[in-house]
Amino acid sequence: MLWLSQLIGKGLPQRQECGDRLCDDRMLLDSGRDCPRCEDRQANSRAQRHAVAAAVDVTMPYASEAERRMAIDQQLHESVTVRAWAREHEWERVRARRAAAAKARAEAAAVQPADVVPAAPVAAVVLPVSRPAAIVSAPARETATVDEEGAGPQGADS
Repeated sequence: MLWLSQLIGKGLPQRQECGDRLCDDRMLLDSGRDCPRCEDRQANSRAQRHAVAAAVDVTMPYASEAERRMAIDQQLHESVTVRAWAREHEWERVRARRAAAAKARAEAAAVQPADVVPAAPVAAVVLPVSRPAAIVSAPARETATVDEEGAGPQGADS
């Protein structure tokens, strides 16, 4: 997969229509299938065009084909522009929230008293690794015998 991204980055001119790095001209380079993001975008655009055309047909029932096309193009342009401005406005709000959060973090770090020392990092806990059981040879046979009174084992030498 690494070689594919290097090839895409250096050797092949790529026509990306969506954000997927594997998409080239609405086709995924790794599998050869149609790009699902591009298909969704195309379906949304098609639905928007049909909705605008239906709205123009309702508002201009006796218009010529040229007038209808011009009205459809203008309304599509307006709706796309409005969506782009709305998206840009939303991104501006996101950037402002992120900047405010970063500023608040910086102020909180500056207000922190100098005598408060953050806790030292805790050393990693290392658990013992399970070891394989040692090979134990069979126990040597004890040559001890028990005396007749049951006093305990006596060696073979005694």
